[in-house]
Amino acid sequence: VLDKNPSMYDAEIVGTYKDPNHIVHSHHLKSGDNEFLVIKNYGFGFHNKSYGYYGFPHEGVWEEIFSSDEEKYGGGGFNNKDRHDITHNNQNLALAPNSFIILKRIK
Repeated sequence: VLDKNPSMYDAEIVGTYKDPNHIVHSHHLKSGDNEFLVIKNYGFGFHNKSYGYYGFPHEGVWEEIFSSDEEKYGGGGFNNKDRHDITHNNQNLALAPNSFIILKRIK
């Protein structure tokens, strides 16, 4: 992921959000025109296309570029791949326990 998105190396955190109800933290990063969201689930709760939160950025359409729950990393294979409709109003994210995902803004 990092070799395909070198702007993540020098990105600045422009916002953070902590969801105390689900033990989920997110970081909104920007580098030039590139924007990323890193969403980490520290809890044991599983969100199968049901996770959404108030702190999601209002602008843009996002796609998942990384999920630590992919089978090649020993996870269950739950992800948000092939979705190009993730927005502030349409999150419904799959977020496995003790995992994290990275979303990139595409519009």
